[in-house]
Amino acid sequence: MDNTMSYVSSPAQFQYHYQTVPERMALQAELCPEREVYTFLHPDGGRDSVTASKLYELSTSMAKGLVNFGIKKGMR
Repeated sequence: MDNTMSYVSSPAQFQYHYQTVPERMALQAELCPEREVYTFLHPDGGRDSVTASKLYELSTSMAKGLVNFGIKKGMR
C-alpha cells in the first residue's frame, strides 16, 4: 500500500474546538473571507470559485429560506 499523500490532502495542524458547522463557517468567513473554499473547473478551461464569505452568505440565505418554508429542527 502506498503511504504517500495526495498534494490536495494535508493533515490539520490544529485541533477543532467542538464547533457546529455554522459556527465554523462564520469563523472562516470572518478570518479569511476571500479564501477560495470551492473551485469549479469547466470542460472548456473556465474556472469559477466560491469564497468563504460567499459560501457563508449563501448558506445563511438558504437556511433562512428553509425556515420561511416551515422547516424545523429535527424534521426530515
